[in-house]
Formats: sequence, C-alpha cells, structure tokens
Amino acid sequence: PTAEDHALRAQAFLALAMQGEAVEELRRFLALSPAHPRRFDARLKLGVAYVRLKQYDQAREAFRGLVADRVQESSEATVWLARVYLRQNQGDRLIELARSVAQSSLGGDQRAMVHLFAGVWLEDQGRFDDAIGMFRQVAKLGESASQRAEGLWRAGWVQYRTARYREAGETFRVVVDMHVNGFEPQAMYWAARADEREKHAAAAEQ
Repeated sequence: PTAEDHALRAQAFLALAMQGEAVEELRRFLALSPAHPRRFDARLKLGVAYVRLKQYDQAREAFRGLVADRVQESSEATVWLARVYLRQNQGDRLIELARSVAQSSLGGDQRAMVHLFAGVWLEDQGRFDDAIGMFRQVAKLGESASQRAEGLWRAGWVQYRTARYREAGETFRVVVDMHVNGFEPQAMYWAARADEREKHAAAAEQ
C-alpha cells in the first residue's frame, strides 16, 4: 500500500471510531511519507486518537511537537495539549500554557478553552480565587456567546460553592441576561437560590 492508501484507511478507521487501527495506519503513513503535505494534519489526528485510547503520554508528545512547529494545526493542538495536561493532573504546565496563549495568535474561543481547562484544575485543587479569575478570563477571551456564558457560569458556581452568595447571584444574573441556550434557565434558578441564601426573599421570589 502507498502512503495515500494508509491515509485513506486511517480516515475510514477514524470514521468507525476504531482508534487503535487508525493509529497504526497513521504511523505507517508518516513513516512512508514524512514530508507529505498532509503530515501535520495526520499528526494531529494521531494525537487525538491517542487521547481516545487514553494513551496520554503519546498524545502529549504529539501535540507538543505540533505546537512547536507553529503550523496551521498548532492552534488546535494547543487546546488538545491543555486537555491532556488536565487529564494528567499537570497543573503547573497547564497554568504556564494558559499564560503563554493569553496574547497569542490563537482564536478567542481556543484561548478561552485553554483557560477553561486551567480553571477546572485550579477548582479541583481548592484554589477557588484563582479558579474564579481564570473562568472570568474565559468570559473575557471567548468570541462566542456560549463560551463567554460558560466562563461566567463556572465562576458563579465556584462563588456559590464557597458561600459568596451575593457575588454568585450577580454573576448568574449576567449569564441570564446573555440569553444563551443551555445556560439561561439554570443560571436563573441558581441566582434565585443565591438570593435565598443571602436572605433576599423578595428578590428570590421575583
């Protein structure tokens, strides 16, 4: 089989969610044609397949190589690298990556996603103030309304969990005013719960 044959077979396996077989075909493709014009796309798909197989060490190296190459696929690889750092509990690397992309050429939603993963890690570590700050960065960097709403929703939820009910209610009401499907109803509910906890019964009833 030619390199193109292996590429086609890999794509077919990926479409069938047969990740192990896809990995083998992608590796053969890259070995036969290391300078192929689609090599960077193949490496990205290889990294994603590794993630699906929970082979995070291999995935991390694949994505780090793409980020270093500064090619078109580097932006998506950066987001996947952040996801892998979160899965492997490599918080220091994740925070460093979030700082490095803050002013990078990545799209707004991609930068927001890296900060989102960093915020999740910080919340898991009990670093709630840092997590709130990171989630607010998600809301600031995100280009899509849904991305901004998710950042504020997560910030509000951390505030609620840590008994900052007044702040939580204010944050949830901002989410409500954004009218984003999937976030508006739950933000409205938790804003009312925050008002109850803050002893603002009239506001909660309204």
